[in-house]
Formats: sequence, structure tokens, C-alpha cells
Amino acid sequence: MDMYVDTARPVKYNQETMNITFTMTPVTFSIDETNRIMSLTSLDSLSWKDQLLKWDPGLQGGVKEVFLKPSDIWTPELELFNPAREPGFKRSFVRIIVSHDGVVLWIPVTKYEVQCFPNTTFFPFDIQICSLILGSEIYNIRHMDMNFVNRPIPSWNIDKHPLWKVERITTEKILNKCSGCDVPYVNLKINFHFSRHATVPFYTFVLPCFLLSSLSLVLFLLPSDFADKVTLGFGLFMAFFVLLLYLVSVLPPSQELPYFGIYLCFNLAILTLSTFLNVLVVNLANSHARSKIAKPLRAIMFDFFAPILCLKDMVKKSRSQYLIAEENSFQLSINNYCSLPKIQNQGEVDKEHLCEDDLPESHPRSDYQQIEADIANIRRIASDYTKKLNEAESEKKVLDEWKRLAMVLNCLFFVCYLFLFGGSLIAYFLLAYIK
Repeated sequence: MDMYVDTARPVKYNQETMNITFTMTPVTFSIDETNRIMSLTSLDSLSWKDQLLKWDPGLQGGVKEVFLKPSDIWTPELELFNPAREPGFKRSFVRIIVSHDGVVLWIPVTKYEVQCFPNTTFFPFDIQICSLILGSEIYNIRHMDMNFVNRPIPSWNIDKHPLWKVERITTEKILNKCSGCDVPYVNLKINFHFSRHATVPFYTFVLPCFLLSSLSLVLFLLPSDFADKVTLGFGLFMAFFVLLLYLVSVLPPSQELPYFGIYLCFNLAILTLSTFLNVLVVNLANSHARSKIAKPLRAIMFDFFAPILCLKDMVKKSRSQYLIAEENSFQLSINNYCSLPKIQNQGEVDKEHLCEDDLPESHPRSDYQQIEADIANIRRIASDYTKKLNEAESEKKVLDEWKRLAMVLNCLFFVCYLFLFGGSLIAYFLLAYIK
């Protein structure tokens, strides 16, 4: 050991390559989504052959293994190429096992902190991939080659995490060529595939969003003239907005917009639209100063959409009330004085002699004129009353037509909202599960 130089590669010839075998056994991990850091504690295993540390056990009292400090012999100078902060990893002090044939085994406990950029597109059913990239900045592949052991890196012994589950661990060997270098450098990349435990996010985000969207259907199930449905719409809007703010506070900053965020914003948009539509419906149902419905609009809403929405019988029943009223309306007919029979003292007078100039003495002309004036007043009063009745009936008919229009529009908006709500929900789950 006196002639041993721990800063030089332990080879007999300079052209020889040091072969390093690497593997790890992860123990614990955590992911900080906000700061984009993955912390990992593992038992690393590095093995190589030291040509300068060989002896004959028979000559050394049967000693086949010795335990040396890492500072006493040459060790691979590995660097972490994607550290979250400096230093990228810390190794515990563990002695190195050196066999008599020159095989060196080093199993330190290492704590890594690497950059991990989560992709929240499929939140909360997302799978994240965080990687460790190890290599040497000094030795190229001619001086030092690194390989993984033949068996895969185990994941079964990793401590359970409340938010994440390790699905699998993959490895790959990368040859990097720097600019101006003819010989590549070897990098070892370990990929950790994590899946999020979706139970808590599902009950925290997805289920409340679904329930609020279902509750927004009540806006169209309430009567069309119920003004408080607009207040309910504003309350649901505030609930959606609070849920959106909570989602933004939980998710890390990312360029990708989660599908759940798109689904939430879409529901917020259609809820806003439905609130405006309900304002229109309530206005149509409760307003009194209104003209008649245009014939094209009446034909489209009552003759086309009403049968499709199963409202044809209701519309016909409402319209038939006015048809019956028009058929039973009376016409005030006041006969002319000349058509009234005259009663004389002696008895009835034939109709042929009703308007003769010669009048009985018991019916003076002044009485006839007074009767005619009274009948004219009665006719005028009855005509004015009938006109007012007809105007009131016509106004009521117009208002009821607008109420029927509001009812048809309310049902039409309900069907459209139901399709949008169901379609967006199906699209979200399809996008979340089909990755």
C-alpha cells in the first residue's frame, strides 16, 4: 500500500479500461412538486477490479478480504448531471471490501436530490418519470466503462409513499460525445416511473366538480318564471371558481394545462352561459310589456322544437283555451227601435205597422226619442266593455304565448346543457385513461 497511488487508475497498462458495474437498491423517496425535486435514498453498489490490490491468501495467513477506507484506494469519480442543488448527492462513510483477487465492492448509502419536472396533463391519473443521470467528467469510455448489473433494479422494498407509487424502474446506458471529442463518455440513466394515488385527488377535485356540474342542471329544472334560479347560478359559479383556485394552488407551475383544468374551465364557461340563458328565460316569463311573437319564431319553437321536446300536447292545450274562448265569445246585438214591438193600450201591434208615422196616443214621440238615447248609451257602454275584455284577453294570450316560449327555450337549453355536461365528462375520462 506504500506504493499505491489513489489518484491514478489501478491498471497495469495505460490503455486498459476500467470496467465499473453499478446497481442500486432504493429505500425511500419523496417528490416535491412545487420545487420540482425528487429526493431518493438508496444503497448503491459499485464493483470494479483493482489490478494493484491482489495477494495470495496462503502467503497472508489465509486473509481473503480486507476492509479499507474509501480515501485509501482509488474510487470512481462519478458526478450527478441533473442535481437539484449542489452537491447533487451525499454518500455515507462505508468501508470498501477488497478481495484477494482484486475485486472491489463498495456499497454506500447515498442521498440524491435531482430535478424532476412533473407533467400534470393527466392529473390526477398522471404518471411521472424522474431520472438520475450518473457519469464521469474525467474518464471517457476508453479509460472507464460503466454498466448495469444483469438483474433489474428492485422496487418492492421501497417504503410506501402516501401520494405516489413506484410502478417500475428502468435503466439505460448513454454514450455522450462532447464537441471536439472523438471518444464518447458513458452516462448511466435510471428512470423512476411514479403513479399518483388518485383516491384523495378524486374525492377532493373530480367528485366535487361532478357534483357541482350535476347541481347546475337544477337551473333548468326549476320553473321558467322562478327568478331565484339566477341567484343559484351565481352561487354555483363562485363554488367552481373557488375549486379552480384550489387546483391552481396544488398543482406545480407547468407549461402543460391539465385535462382536468380544461374540464373545470369548460364547466365554468357553460355554467356562465347557462346563467345568462336563465336570465333570458326568466325575463321572457315575467315581462308584461311585449308584442306578439313573430310567426317564423312561433313556427320554429312551437311547431318544430316543442314536438321534439315532448311539449306539443302542453302547447296545444294552452292554445286551445283561447280558441274555445273565441268561439264562445258573445256579440252584443241591440235591435233597432223599429224592430221592437210596440205595446198599445188595447194589445199588440203587428210588425208591419211598427214604424208608421201614426203613433198611438199612449206613445208620444218624446218617449220614443228618450228610449232610443238610452239604448244608444247601453250599446256604447256594452261595446266599450266588450272591447276592454277583448284587449285584456288578447294581452293575456300574448303573455301566455311568451311564457310557453320561455318554457320551450328552458327545455331546449336543458337538453343542450345535458349533452355538453355528459360529453365533457366522457371526454375527460377517456383522455385521462387512454394515455
